[in-house]
Amino acid sequence: MPHIYFEEWRVDRQVDDMSPLSEVTWTSPQRTAIKLALRLRGPIFLWTVCHNDAGTIPPEDHSFLRTLCEEAASLLRATTGQVSLFEFGTTAVANEVQRRARLTENPVGVIRFVRSLAQESYENQRLSYGIIFSAENDGSDAFSMAFDNKRAKRLTDGFSTALLLDAELNISGYASLNIPANESAHLPRRPWWCSGLASRSLELDGVGLALVRSGDMLVVHNGRTLFTLRAGKWRIWNHAAILARLESAWSTRGHRREVERLLRYLYHVALDLSFRRSGGLLVVIARRDRIGYILTSRTDRVGAAGRGSAEKALDVLLTRKRLHNIDRRIITDLASLDGAVIIDRSGRTLAYGAMTRTAGGARQGARTRAAIAASREGLAIKVSSDGDISFFARGDLVMEL
Repeated sequence: MPHIYFEEWRVDRQVDDMSPLSEVTWTSPQRTAIKLALRLRGPIFLWTVCHNDAGTIPPEDHSFLRTLCEEAASLLRATTGQVSLFEFGTTAVANEVQRRARLTENPVGVIRFVRSLAQESYENQRLSYGIIFSAENDGSDAFSMAFDNKRAKRLTDGFSTALLLDAELNISGYASLNIPANESAHLPRRPWWCSGLASRSLELDGVGLALVRSGDMLVVHNGRTLFTLRAGKWRIWNHAAILARLESAWSTRGHRREVERLLRYLYHVALDLSFRRSGGLLVVIARRDRIGYILTSRTDRVGAAGRGSAEKALDVLLTRKRLHNIDRRIITDLASLDGAVIIDRSGRTLAYGAMTRTAGGARQGARTRAAIAASREGLAIKVSSDGDISFFARGDLVMEL
């Protein structure tokens, strides 16, 4: 839950050994913080307190934390020796999918099946898969009967088609998936890749689940990304809280509404880059006359002398429109080039594929050092080749996703 701050875990020993295995309680009537406690064997407790940047914690976060703590407590109590986190979070995610899709059966087995497909291939290609859970339809054949069927593992790709499951997890049909016509111009808080699944599951008042060929999994609800599984770790996406922290990191001049629109657009470009696994660096600078403090070569600037014909043609497009008014697929491709995309606070593109100066630090990669250095002139969003997203401002890390 990257949008919530967790304090260090503490250990307490209590006399009362009859306490519940886990507790998730508000610490004040204002509901600005939550205490989480896990009881180990005997009267030993692990506990911490979490809170967000400001204001109350949403009730849905409290509900999910309670389910997650119950899962953690069961795992700790049932395991002897070293604890495996491979399955941690799957039960909590399944419970949330069941609640949001109004299912009568828990889909944890289906989620585990789809996850297992990441370890398989078909004709030397890694598998992708798509499912929509919807109580709106009725089926007759249980999907669990297809877990060991080789053909069932190739029934859908999750991008153009998805399998439909009803409230009892019976197969109720197939759905074709189409990218909405205005997808690249709107900011629906999901990667472009899963927009077809997200919009179709919204139409069916259900929840979508997709496995992509990189091995990542996505859960979508209400047209937005809700959960992802990457590198064995589940993550919940509270887009409103993430965007609020990103916007609060911008502390320099500029029309606030225009800057926020630009940052939200760049957040979606970062999502697209993340799930393409192509990486990239997006930089917004407070003053365009400071670009010389970032670039290592003037020829990387838009409109610079000596640029090739293809670059000149693209420069014309970029100078005619503000960045956040351009099809974000174009900007995603630009951002996947080696180097950075640099924009001023009004959304004017100053450079792309640009080599930038880097900060010191032998333990950090070149893209991270470049992000740190560039963020001293504004704000930087770094997407690594493994999909992680990091926000930097004033030379410091603000948040990681």
